Amino acid sequence: MSFSDRLIHSRKKLGYTQQDVADLISVSRPAVNLWEKSQDDEVFPRAKTLDKLAKALKVDVVWLRFGYVYNNKPQDDILTKEIKLLVSTSPTLLLHEVRPWLEKHKNILKKGALMTDSEIKETEFCVTVENDAMMNASDIENSLAMGEILKIDPTFQGGLKSGDLVLAQFGMTDNFKPRLYFKDGSEEVLVALNKKFPNIPVDENIRIIGKVTHSIRKKS
Repeated sequence: MSFSDRLIHSRKKLGYTQQDVADLISVSRPAVNLWEKSQDDEVFPRAKTLDKLAKALKVDVVWLRFGYVYNNKPQDDILTKEIKLLVSTSPTLLLHEVRPWLEKHKNILKKGALMTDSEIKETEFCVTVENDAMMNASDIENSLAMGEILKIDPTFQGGLKSGDLVLAQFGMTDNFKPRLYFKDGSEEVLVALNKKFPNIPVDENIRIIGKVTHSIRKKS
């Protein structure tokens, strides 16, 4: 069941039309239609709109976006709240949207890292994994799946250490990828779990945007 399927199911269960939903969350009907027509599970509202949509449809925002909810256990309740907070309060970007977002917030760029600014209370943001560069058939548990959401801390709080998962920019393009960071003496390299991707030395063509602090794996 994709995001569009869950949206259609929830809307029809309440007897709403696409226009009804659009009016409830202050978007256009074509926007709702686009979300419902998409079957690749990669077209969905921005975080704040997604939260409004879930409330309008009287469903859990995590279920609407990812298709699952956690069991009603104390530790799961805490995790669910963290996920809701992550999805609702941080901008969630596709990887090709990262560079425009960084350029828009260039007033808080410093030495390749975002620094806290008085005008921006929250510098962390989320990205959606769009390729299989971190997938490894022999190590699925530690791989990143397409559609997984990563929360990025661009202030590098606590600094970087070997084994940290980071978001890196390859050249001055929209080529952003999650990679494992390793440092051996003065040498720094980026490693993908998928062995068909070579290790990449960190040089002037590589820019580490931030390190991953949370990961939400999309489940069916």
